[in-house]
Amino acid sequence: MCKTIGSNLFTMPPRHKTGSKFDHGLVLMLCGSTGMLGSVSLCAKAALRSGCGMVHCAIGKSLLVPLSIKLTEPVLHSIVETTDGTPAISAFTDIERLSIRKNALLIGCGLSRNKNTAQLVHKIISCIDIDTVLDADGINAFENHLDLLKQHKANLVLTPHQGEWRRLFGKLSSDVNKRANAISKIAVEFNINIIYKGYPTIIVFNNGKSVIMPVGNSGMATAGSGDVLAGILSSLIAQGCSMDKAIPLSVFLHGKAGDMALNKSNPYSVIASDILDNIKNAINTVVGN
Repeated sequence: MCKTIGSNLFTMPPRHKTGSKFDHGLVLMLCGSTGMLGSVSLCAKAALRSGCGMVHCAIGKSLLVPLSIKLTEPVLHSIVETTDGTPAISAFTDIERLSIRKNALLIGCGLSRNKNTAQLVHKIISCIDIDTVLDADGINAFENHLDLLKQHKANLVLTPHQGEWRRLFGKLSSDVNKRANAISKIAVEFNINIIYKGYPTIIVFNNGKSVIMPVGNSGMATAGSGDVLAGILSSLIAQGCSMDKAIPLSVFLHGKAGDMALNKSNPYSVIASDILDNIKNAINTVVGN
C-alpha cells in the first residue's frame, strides 16, 4: 500500500569537520558520448550537489574539450574511444587504473548503445569490485546478455525505466504489487538491487525485499531526470551509505527536488536542471536547515 514518505525517515551521511574531499567520497563516472554530454553534466553536478568530495569523469578523447567547457568542478580523464566517439573496449585498462581508490562507480548515462562500448561495460562489471550504479545505456548493454549480468563482481544497483526493463526482462504487470513481486524475483536471481523508475517508484534489494515510494510528479518525466537520480545515488554510496540506506534516500531526495521544482513552475515546464538546482533544498528537509 502506498503512503507518504517523510523526510524524518532519512539521514544524510555525516560530514567530517576536519576532513578533506577524500574523506567525503570519490565517484568515477563512465558516461557520455557524442551528442550526449548533457547527461554527463547532469549526473556529475548532481553527485557533487549531494555531498561527495570529488567526481572523476572518463570520457572519449574527442569529447574532452567540449565537456571541459561545460563542467568546472569534476576531474576529466581522456580515454580511448570508438569511431563513433564512445568509450572503447580497449579503454578498460584506463578505467581499471582510474577506479583505484574510488568509492563508487556510475556507468551508463548518455553512453550510447555502441556494441564495442557495451563490451567495455561487460568487462568492467565482471572485473571491477566497486559499488556500482548501472543506469541507462549501462543497462541496455546487457540486452540479450543476461548471462554476463549475472557475473557482476561488485555490489550492483540498476536504475531502469519501463523501456530499459522491458529490453532485458520483459513486460511487467500494470498492478503495482504484481510488478514489485516480479522485480523481486529478478533481484534475487541476479543478486542485484533495483530502482524501477516511475510513479510510484519501486525499490527492490538483492534479498528480494521491496519498498514502494510514491514520490515525485509528472513534471519529472523529462529527459535527464534519471541522470540526476543516478548522480545522487552514486554520491551517497561514495560517502559511505550502505545500499539499503543510499537507495531509498536518493529516490526521496530526487522526488523532493522534483516537487520543489514543480512548486516554482508547472508540470509542463520542469526540466532536469530544475531538479538539479533543488537538490540542496531537498537535502535541507533532511538535515533540518
